Amino acid sequence: MANAPEPEAPLMTDHPSRSIDSELTCREIANGVTDFLEGRLSPGINMKVRDHLASCTGCRTYVRQIALIKDTIALLPSQFPSPINRHRLREHFMVRYAPSSSTNSF
Repeated sequence: MANAPEPEAPLMTDHPSRSIDSELTCREIANGVTDFLEGRLSPGINMKVRDHLASCTGCRTYVRQIALIKDTIALLPSQFPSPINRHRLREHFMVRYAPSSSTNSF
């Protein structure tokens, strides 16, 4: 039995907001959500996004979900140790794994 294609998520449709003429579609909101959340939109576009969100429950939910993910990721520790910890690790490994004078080296 062939798998039926997944229906496109309602958030990603091309319809404009229903009750306010924001001139933006749900797809445009989804594509620009990171710029919106990080304050990288012009004031005019930012207002259009806010107008769309005021009238579109699906996009409001989507933006909240992305904001939650973004905030949660920001709480994770960085992948690399800080410079001081890197220095301490390097010293530890040098002491522990340095070739001793009694060992033959190739």
